[in-house]
Order: sequence, then C-alpha cells, then structure tokens
Amino acid sequence: AGVVTCLMTQMKAFAKRLRIPVENIAMNADFHWRLVQVGREPYVSQPVGFDIDIDVESDASVEDIKRLIAAAKKGCFAEQALTLPCEIGHRLKVGEDWVEV
Repeated sequence: AGVVTCLMTQMKAFAKRLRIPVENIAMNADFHWRLVQVGREPYVSQPVGFDIDIDVESDASVEDIKRLIAAAKKGCFAEQALTLPCEIGHRLKVGEDWVEV
C-alpha cells in the first residue's frame, strides 16, 4: 500500500507542477510474490512483480496523463526503492546500544 500512496501523492503534486488538470485519482495494486519453505523452517519470500492500476479523472489528454505518471514514477521513493537495488541495514536495540543484525 505504501507504493500506491507514494505514487498517488507524487501524481497529485506533479499535476500542479506540470499544469495537468486532475480531478480524482484512484489506484489498485497487486503484488506478486514467490514463497519457498523447506520443512518447518520459516519461508523465504521473493518479489516477482507489481501491477498498479491507475484511474484518473481528468480533461487532460492521454499523453499528458502518461507524462504525469512517468514523472510520478521517478519521484516516488517507494517505487524507486523497489526498482533499484539498494542496501538495507537492520539494527537491534540491546540495552542502550544498537547492534547490526
């Protein structure tokens, strides 16, 4: 849901900046995952892909809406984090200290 919220926020912000009139935006996302479990071990998940359906109420042309979506995709930190490989650090608080895990 974070990707949808982020993408929608960027579309609304960039619509003003690009001067593309937008009345309403509705989105729905499907997330596709692969899970592998060996015996009773916890399963391991792997993303396969994401599909985001975007319904835009606007008098703008289809080309302008596509341009808006392209800009929003580039500005959405959640979508970029899922698209581009990056390192994720994890720390556990132990007493007053943080330990890398």
